[in-house]
Amino acid sequence: MIHRPCRTGQKLDVAGLNEIIVIIDRSETELTEVGMNSWAPGLDGPPHAHEHKEQTLFILEGAGQFTVAAQTEPAAAGEVVFVPRSASLAVTAGPAGLRLVSFGTVVRR
Repeated sequence: MIHRPCRTGQKLDVAGLNEIIVIIDRSETELTEVGMNSWAPGLDGPPHAHEHKEQTLFILEGAGQFTVAAQTEPAAAGEVVFVPRSASLAVTAGPAGLRLVSFGTVVRR
């Protein structure tokens, strides 16, 4: 079992765009990682993809626009966005910013 406070993990600055707190690192599990991502109001995150990982994003606070594989949808606190393996993801935080928990799982095929 892994049990720890969510806000005490290693903090990563992603190219000055957003902050990620590593909650569970993949070095501690076989296939899963968990991180808390914080986005400043209006921040535009560039498109990116994870070739071997799918992600489930649970929005804790705020709202934003999520573009997954060229489909754009708004999402707000209490909602979930799923990103399939190798799909492009771009995020734009809303005017109040955005905080989410990302559950990443390696897909072995």
